[in-house]
Amino acid sequence: MKEIKEMIEKRDISGLIEILMDKDIYKSTCAMDSLCSFESEAVIPLAEKLESEDINQRWKAAMVLANIGKPAVETLLNAVENNSSGKRPATWALGEIGDTKTVPHLIKVLKEDKNEFDRVMAASALLRIGHEDGVREVTVARKKEGPDFNNALGEASRSQII
Repeated sequence: MKEIKEMIEKRDISGLIEILMDKDIYKSTCAMDSLCSFESEAVIPLAEKLESEDINQRWKAAMVLANIGKPAVETLLNAVENNSSGKRPATWALGEIGDTKTVPHLIKVLKEDKNEFDRVMAASALLRIGHEDGVREVTVARKKEGPDFNNALGEASRSQII
């Protein structure tokens, strides 16, 4: 797309983020791919979208941040630890990135969060990361939690949605 190409040349990250949030899947996907190439430079503007009232915007931002990878880890951890509206997409993104330094933070969510779905999200991320400490804590949680937790975690593992 000519419009996106021009934005890349101008390093117009905010314009690309605007297209990312478009309902047109093709445009949105093109913007997503382009934003990933900016790496660290795109992290903060995307992090702002993690706080959007629109759940689709939060998840789109998380998908790009997951693809950016390690440069996005600290920002995603902040969203998880500050219990922001972007906590769940950020938790998912951390699992996708797979950085083992996030394991203690995700274990804390798994053990202490009052919201069962947030605990499931953390467990799913820990299993995807695969670090032995995280896997051990998920095993303990599966024994301690009720059937709803285990069913949700099983669904998450099968579907790869979260």
